[in-house]
Amino acid sequence: MFLGHRKQQLSTYEHVFVEFSVQVEKWLKRVLFLFLTLLILSQGLLQVPSIRKLLSEVEQLEGEPYLPGTAEQIRLP
Repeated sequence: MFLGHRKQQLSTYEHVFVEFSVQVEKWLKRVLFLFLTLLILSQGLLQVPSIRKLLSEVEQLEGEPYLPGTAEQIRLP
């Protein structure tokens, strides 16, 4: 890694910065993994119709499907 052969050449600031960066990188990876897991779980739950009705308001607002020939049957005044 970066710290191996250049450890003696690093200043105190650089050493602290590298240590901080390593810790931040670990947390970012954990958060990214958590969000990806939650995304996959939520998409899986949306595949179940009964749960999808609870999670999505749009599902309840959808109208009737379009059937060919229906437009000709409706007569507007």
